[in-house]
Amino acid sequence: MPRVRRTVRIVGIGLTELGKLHTPASALGQQALHKALKSAGLEMSDLDGLIAVPSLSTPRFMEAHSIATEAKLLPSRSVRVRTIDTGGA
Repeated sequence: MPRVRRTVRIVGIGLTELGKLHTPASALGQQALHKALKSAGLEMSDLDGLIAVPSLSTPRFMEAHSIATEAKLLPSRSVRVRTIDTGGA
């Protein structure tokens, strides 16, 4: 897959079940990631970046890094990860 600098593409969507699942947010994040890759016809090795929003149910510092590490995307110098904080006053 050719690299295009400063371009973001959302190429797949991964939806998990909703409701009282008794499943940790991190496991749902992994499920969503794998489903998004499958819907796009990509492999984990095709990713060069990951953006994540922290879960309010099990907050972790640097959520994207946690997900990327669990998915074995990190450590890697060629993968960029970012956590976007959301919230309100």
